Amino acid sequence: MNTELVVAAPLAVLAAACIGLASAAQAGAAKQVEATGTLDPRLFKRLVQKPLWLLGVGCTIAGLVLQLLALNFGPLILVQPIIITSLLFATVFYAWFGHTRIDGIIMVGALLCCGGLAAFMLLARPTPGTSVPKDVWGPVPLAIVLVLVLGAGVLTANHVGRRFKVLLLALCTGLAYGMTAALMKVITSQLQDGIGTIFAHPVLYLACALGPVGFLLAQNTFQVGKLLSPALAVITVVDPIIGVLLGMQWFDEKVTVTPGTLIGELIAGAAVIGGISLLSRRADHITASHAPQGDETADAGEVPGDTAPQSSH
Repeated sequence: MNTELVVAAPLAVLAAACIGLASAAQAGAAKQVEATGTLDPRLFKRLVQKPLWLLGVGCTIAGLVLQLLALNFGPLILVQPIIITSLLFATVFYAWFGHTRIDGIIMVGALLCCGGLAAFMLLARPTPGTSVPKDVWGPVPLAIVLVLVLGAGVLTANHVGRRFKVLLLALCTGLAYGMTAALMKVITSQLQDGIGTIFAHPVLYLACALGPVGFLLAQNTFQVGKLLSPALAVITVVDPIIGVLLGMQWFDEKVTVTPGTLIGELIAGAAVIGGISLLSRRADHITASHAPQGDETADAGEVPGDTAPQSSH
């Protein structure tokens, strides 16, 4: 990898750490306020009174800035998969909030997740492609289609049970985050022609609209879900998948695909999925062990012990 990618990767890791801390803080705060409807802005009014949530907002901003810097130096196909490690950081920070010791299961999950990701990158050898979109207006039609898919997912989430609602909201959040990252990449390329260029193109306005929507969807997901990690696992996987696909579509970014490397990439991908699964399950156990006893608020059909996380703040 060239110098630019060497710079982009550490920035992406730092972004993932900030995003993980933000997720842990926001999930704890979301459980402390009264529930609202999907995309109801009143949720912000309630959350802004929680210091833990404000910490999460600060970390989210820091994570976005670091992610934007990483995208300026490296391709989407490199930066977005690294964001998967935000689940690791979220699990660690959530355990820290609950004064729970990090044990061997979390360490194994971390090694699987990070090791699988590193192996995938070594095998895939992502290349940056073009520094600007292949077609300056090319991102717009696909972005509009994805926005329509996002809207359909949100509407459907309002008419299904809790379990499927959490899944759909997490999928929509990951979709919104991945699209926002791709749009941010387009904006950084436009800045090369002067700051005035970005205001003359609809990509900036799409990003400004989609970013807050994704952020609010994340808060809804954390609030509706009984536990942090299952929903966060879906978000952290869907986000980079969308980012990688859009990077290949918009910026002609490429990965190495041969029969030999494909097998290795599939094994590495399976290791990442296994690591995410272990982290999710362990985080669920951590959460359940710190939930109040005698909680009778679980929905009918919920697994015993599958209770909402309670922040220690």
